Amino acid sequence: RLLVDWQAPSVTVIQIVLLTYGVTTLGLLGWLPSQIRRHLRWRAPFARALWRCFWPAPGKEVPFAEVLVADGLTSLAKVFFDIAMSTCVALNSTSNVFLLGGLGIEAGQPGPRLGEALEECSRSSLPFLMWALPFLIRANQCIMASRNSPDAVTRILHRVNLAKYLSALPAVFFALLYTQGNRLVVLETEDFEAMWAVASMLNAVFSFVWDLVMDWGLMQPGPCLNGSFGLRPMLLFRGIWGFYYLSIAFNLMGRTLWSLRWSPQATELLGIQFLTTLQQGAEVLRRCLWNVLRIEWECIRRGVHRSDKHFTV
Repeated sequence: RLLVDWQAPSVTVIQIVLLTYGVTTLGLLGWLPSQIRRHLRWRAPFARALWRCFWPAPGKEVPFAEVLVADGLTSLAKVFFDIAMSTCVALNSTSNVFLLGGLGIEAGQPGPRLGEALEECSRSSLPFLMWALPFLIRANQCIMASRNSPDAVTRILHRVNLAKYLSALPAVFFALLYTQGNRLVVLETEDFEAMWAVASMLNAVFSFVWDLVMDWGLMQPGPCLNGSFGLRPMLLFRGIWGFYYLSIAFNLMGRTLWSLRWSPQATELLGIQFLTTLQQGAEVLRRCLWNVLRIEWECIRRGVHRSDKHFTV
């Protein structure tokens, strides 16, 4: 993300970062020696769940593990955007003779400058399609879950969940229009930025409420004096003081930290690079905490939170 927001990053640095992403992906999903695979047995089920996110098995309920992986991909949506943007910049900035023909540049002519490449790629629709891809994957899972639901109430809940993920698409669309503002004559660039902010706010509120009520099973009515007001009767982490209320607060912060982008004071004080890094880091921590409470609620909901029971994910 720093490479995209930085005014003058090195093309070599961008290529090294992209290579690091590729090597990391191969390490997670590719071949490894048997001595190493023995200690990384989670790779096989993770790779299988990731594969099913892109090519789901038709005609059956989406497994819980695939839901967790797909939800994790939505937290990486901006990472997909940054990889696509950085790849575009690296390709359009390179002077490699093997790529010049594909870029429409003669062999003896220097490649476009980095700033020009960044401006051109920022107006490309491909990074924004990569930004929207994780939400489309999760939306497809909701459609499949709705079709295979055992009852009408569950089917309706899956459709509402589908609406939640689709509500992220207008923010991506208005962000794309914002980058195309100078080419459009219908509205001003500031208008698209305002619509981008409003769409992001609606999605954040929708997602935050769904997190609490459906994904975590909280906000259930209960007595005010037993330390679980606004939570639920069964709390597996009751012994950790304030865990659930702090989790709610941190989840809200993680869902709304993007709004600092429109704060001139925060941008001037912290800088856009630090703000972007802070947002991405907070999202990683928020998703880890979300997974803990999501799995806790799934165990309670299925009645398998006791040590003598288990369920297949």
